[in-house]
Amino acid sequence: MEPDEATVEAAGLLSEALEYADRARGHLDTFHQLTYWAAFRALEADVREQLTGGRRHLQEARLKTERRTAGHPRHRPGPRLED
Repeated sequence: MEPDEATVEAAGLLSEALEYADRARGHLDTFHQLTYWAAFRALEADVREQLTGGRRHLQEARLKTERRTAGHPRHRPGPRLED
C-alpha cells in the first residue's frame, strides 16, 4: 500500500527540516570554531613560538624516534623513498 499524498508531503517536509537543522548546526559549529577555536589556536601558536621557536610536532617526532627499531629497514628516519 502506497502512502497518500499528505503523508508523502509530511515526510518530505520533515526531511527538509532535518536538512535545515543540519545546515544550521554546521554554521553554528563554524561560528564556534571562528571565535573560541581561533582564540585557542592563537594561544597555542604564541606558546609554541615562545617555548619551541615555532617548531611544530616536536612531541610526535620524539615519540617516533624513541619507538624506531634500530636496524629495521622500514624504521629509518625521514620519508620513505622506496619499498
